[in-house]
Formats: sequence, C-alpha cells, structure tokens
Amino acid sequence: MLLSLHSQSGSSFPLAIRRLGSSPMRTPFRSLLTSLALLFTAHLSCAHSEGLSLSGPERDKTEIVLIAAHHSVLFLHPGYTPAILRALLTKISPAAVCIEALPEDVFEWRKNDSLIPTWPQELYATMTWAKKREILVWGADWREPQKQEQSQSSKEKQSSVTTVGERLQKFKKFYRDLIIWEAEQAFGESKEDIESTHNLEALAKVESVITDAISPEERASYNLRDDRITQNILNVASKCPGMRIAVVFGAYHYLPQVRRLQKQPHIRVIATTEFFPLRNQEVGAEWHDGDTVLLLGVNLDSWQILGAPQSRNHQRSKSLLNKLSETYGPESPISQYYQAKWRLLFGDLAKAKEILEGVAREGSQTALPYYSDRRWSWTPFPAIELKAKFYLATIFDLENRHEQAAALYRQLLELKPQSNLIPQAWRGSYIDLKKYIESLIGDAYQGGLWEALRAQEALMLRPRVLP
Repeated sequence: MLLSLHSQSGSSFPLAIRRLGSSPMRTPFRSLLTSLALLFTAHLSCAHSEGLSLSGPERDKTEIVLIAAHHSVLFLHPGYTPAILRALLTKISPAAVCIEALPEDVFEWRKNDSLIPTWPQELYATMTWAKKREILVWGADWREPQKQEQSQSSKEKQSSVTTVGERLQKFKKFYRDLIIWEAEQAFGESKEDIESTHNLEALAKVESVITDAISPEERASYNLRDDRITQNILNVASKCPGMRIAVVFGAYHYLPQVRRLQKQPHIRVIATTEFFPLRNQEVGAEWHDGDTVLLLGVNLDSWQILGAPQSRNHQRSKSLLNKLSETYGPESPISQYYQAKWRLLFGDLAKAKEILEGVAREGSQTALPYYSDRRWSWTPFPAIELKAKFYLATIFDLENRHEQAAALYRQLLELKPQSNLIPQAWRGSYIDLKKYIESLIGDAYQGGLWEALRAQEALMLRPRVLP
C-alpha cells in the first residue's frame, strides 16, 4: 500500500491547463495543437497519481537514485546537514521521492505541517524539500507484523526490577559510548559526511556489520523487508515511466536495493556519487529557518547532553544563536529561550533565570516549528513558554528552593489537554512526561549524569522513573 503526501494527487494536470490558459497563441489551430500536446505531457507526468502505463520497447527506463541516510547524523555532523541533503535532492531533480516511512505514518503527516517528523532526521529534510516544490512523496517501507508473544516478552523484560545503583552503573557505560560517538559527529571527526557515506566500501561495511550481528532468522526477516521495499519502489516507478525517482533510506538498505533494482528491465540505477561534489552556494540555498531551531536544539536542548554538554561544538552553537536572532528577532520567546539555555551551559543561573522568567510570563504560546522530539527538544513540550517554565523550575531546584520548583512542576502537570503530557513519537512509542515530572516533585533536579539517566528512563518507558 502506498500513499502520496501530495495534498491533491494529480495537481500538475490542472496546473498545466492554467499555464496553457495564460500563454498567448497565434492561431486557434495552433492553440488546439499546443493544448493537446500539453495535456498529453501532463497525463504522462508522475505527479498524476494514476499515471499512464507504457509497455514494450517504447517505454523509457525509470531512473532511480538511492540516497543513503544515517538516522542520527543530520543534526550532528556538519558534513551531512538537512540543507546538504536538500541540495543533493535539488541536484538529482526527481519527479517523486520514496522515503523510509510506513503509509499510515505518511497519512498522519499530511494533516498538519507541524507533524512533519524530525526522526529519522532525513525525513524532516526530505519532506520540507518536497513540500516547497510540490513533489510527490511516497512511504515505501515495509514492516513484518509483530507477534503478540514477542510484544509481551518485551514488556516483561522492561519490567525487571533493579536497584537505583545498578541502573546507574549500567547507564554510565551506555552513556559514555553515546557521547563519545556523538562528539565525533558534532566535531566532524568521523567519516559520516554525505560523500563518505556513499562510498561503496563504507556502504559495504555498514551492511556487513549489521548482517554479521544478527541471527539467521533476523537476516531472513531483513531480506523479506528489502524484497517488499523494492516492490514498493517499483510501484512508484510504474507511475513515473521514463522519469527519475530519489529514494531516501537508511544506509543499510542501499546495497540490497541496488542489487534488487538493477535486475529490473525497466529500471536504471544511477550512482549517487555522480551528483557530488555539492557547492557551498547550492547548500546555502537549501537552508530552512527550522534548521536553525533543530540544530541549535541538538546542541543546547537535547536529553543526550544533560550530563555531557562538552560533546557538542559550541562555536557552532554561538553561530546558530546569532542566526536564530536574525531570523526570529532577538527579543522573541524562541530566541530568548535558547539564550537562557546558553547561559545555563556556563552555570550562569541568575541571568538564565531572569530570561526564563520573562519568557514564562508571556501570555501567548509560541509553538516549535515542528513536532517536538527529545533529540533536540527536552523536555518535549509543544510550546516555548512551557519549556521555559520547566527549566525555571530546575534552576529553583539547583538553588535549593524545591518548594518553588515543585509548584512550577505541578503547573506543568495541569497542562490542557492532558494528551500533551504523552506526546506521540516515532512509530507508536511515547514519552511518559507525566511520570517524569512527578519524579521531579519527589526528587529534586540535580543536573549532570543523574538527570541524563532520569530522562533516559522516561524515554525507555520503564515502569517507574527515578528515584
């Protein structure tokens, strides 16, 4: 099953007619011929959801360009940003795009622009690019239905009881490995830039590492998934005969899809490397205002950095702060909020508190540009003023004024509608904000590693949160 993100499937057909109506014609006869030619061209267009199937030697091959994405680097690595991915898409100039998403997810995102997902991060970059150009986007992923027994065993595994000390020790190793890896990305020390990602040796390594780490049963499941992904891509290709499609998918799937698609008689796979290098001007032209908020959020407002702010490049943070002020205005709630987070980075509680008090007093609700995600917005409240109130409470806790902090936490628990305390995240998981905030009322915010653990336990949906 496939579902177009385009709000009006086939909108290019009436668009062609409108262009025709506005064009001067010398004679009625020439006008008629031109009209027929344009209508025929529009009917062949991939943007017409039903398309026109051609067969035999007259059908041109559909070109497919696969883009290997790393789900975690677009907001970290300076060599693989949302703007860089958009610049690549512009250079490829596809008639349609396939993304790693399930059809039901795509349907939900159609309803409201603010629901555009920022995880996996390449979906945000791809969908904002396509929306600007009114390009069709198709969800081409496939997931094997989970068995009820597997789901139950997973829940039982989650509910295993350990002491706080045991959980903290286990978390330390996970967290250390995480921040070392993320620092390598943030400072551009790893070969995760967009060109290196598409190196054939790098792609082969990604495939072999994952394949070697999974069981034969899982490998069979992965192969079945790739077979279904290929079929979904071919379904889109059948709507775009002789045209070009970009496929943005996790890097593991790149080579399996190349092998499968190259066997198709009506498909021509084009190497992504043909579109490199990308010029600075091409990348700069693809910067979106929302990028500033997301990238700055990863540097200053992510749960991952609660215990390790040094894992981010804060020269980049400062540059992004300046860009944010230029875009939204220095006195805007969103600029002020991130200025306060910058102050907190250096332990300037007094100045940060003064700024946050001003933001929290705002009568309006300043919505974040996209659906709040824990990787760039912790806590993931839907409005800047609510986030300001949360961090104002944490400052009171750090000043040993827990009663004042608890009063603010209780205000956040009264948020209407209550559904905002359980924001939906990627593929049905959620963050139990209610339980997380209740834990802060019972045990004051301390900062550092302890708060990273508390946040991670809320994310993992454990049966209880610290303490």
